[in-house]
Amino acid sequence: MIYTVTTSPSLDLLMQLQTPLCVGQNNRAIKEELRPGGKGINISIMLYNLGVTSTAFGFVAGFSGDELMRLTAATGVKTGFIRVRRGRTRINVRIKEQPAQTSINGLGPEVSADDIQYLVRKISGLTSDDYLVLAGMVPPSLPQDIYATFFESLKDGSQPKVIVDAPADQLKYVLKYQPFLIKPNLKELGDYLNMQITDARSALEACQRLQSEGARNILVSLGRHGAIFMDEHHNALRIAAPGGELIDRTGAGDSMIAGFLSDYIEHHNLESAAYMAVATGSATATTDGIATREMVQELRSQMTATTADWSESLSWTVPSQNLTVRSDPSHAQPPDLPKRPCHDRKFININLFVQSAKKPRIIESRGFFVSLQEGTQPVRLLSGPLHWRQRPEYAGAEN
Repeated sequence: MIYTVTTSPSLDLLMQLQTPLCVGQNNRAIKEELRPGGKGINISIMLYNLGVTSTAFGFVAGFSGDELMRLTAATGVKTGFIRVRRGRTRINVRIKEQPAQTSINGLGPEVSADDIQYLVRKISGLTSDDYLVLAGMVPPSLPQDIYATFFESLKDGSQPKVIVDAPADQLKYVLKYQPFLIKPNLKELGDYLNMQITDARSALEACQRLQSEGARNILVSLGRHGAIFMDEHHNALRIAAPGGELIDRTGAGDSMIAGFLSDYIEHHNLESAAYMAVATGSATATTDGIATREMVQELRSQMTATTADWSESLSWTVPSQNLTVRSDPSHAQPPDLPKRPCHDRKFININLFVQSAKKPRIIESRGFFVSLQEGTQPVRLLSGPLHWRQRPEYAGAEN
């Protein structure tokens, strides 16, 4: 059995605007969709689409947690979410403007030590027949070494194979436990090792350094350049991505993990699993949402073992930036990123204030209104009607 862990799952509100996002004006959505979000959840959804059963773990809270559980179950994924009492599951806003996307990430609930121990006990019961996927960032409300806590809880001699897909700052906690697979992207790889990676050869050198720190198998996602895979026997593959027009890269890296696992469980062949990972990630990147099994199989059939170029330059561009909402608005601007004018749209310094019902007597919202602010200039995003109903049994819970 495969178990995925998302320590900070989310509801993702995708909004397509009528005109380019610009401060000081009302911005009206012409299309919207509410999806379950979080890397582990995306992996479980892609696994389900590929015909593989998994169980999604994570912490949820409030009315948004109820909706997340409902939407996740509606995809066919089995869930083992843990409900916490304080706060609410975060709501992320994705503002889509081709070819860029701006993301504003919410804060998430407050998770107690008892809640953490409950999840640790679940994970400690896994065996060598299982696979455990630790995916995504660790929110500020949790101990930053919680992934290490999960590793420590596993029983000696019967440990599951552990896959880690986490930001660069989490690798220092997990590599010493020799995870079965890690999947950094090119930027995360460079950030962790504090090195500039400009081509496939330097990426290969970076993989060797990660293996010296404990990683067994390494899958480096390169976006449109495909991937580099190095197995635990130091055999390296440079895998080109199959063709296709980029539509939405959200969930593409998560789909790579799902593709790798689905193929490895069936064939127990690392090379075959790596090729399936690239096909699955490419399929999701070239569609709206998580790809179907048929799309993955079509792309996989196009791939050969001789199409990759080790000398290719690997340019790393980020067409959109994630902005994490903090209680202190002065922290919204990352210190290393210069402020750019609105027409660039790759980064906008935005502080987010979400208007939400805190009083339990208000049990239904018939619309979604997000108020943004850049300096003294207000920005408004207006969506069409959404319907969230808070379950009566939680009407007295503290928000």
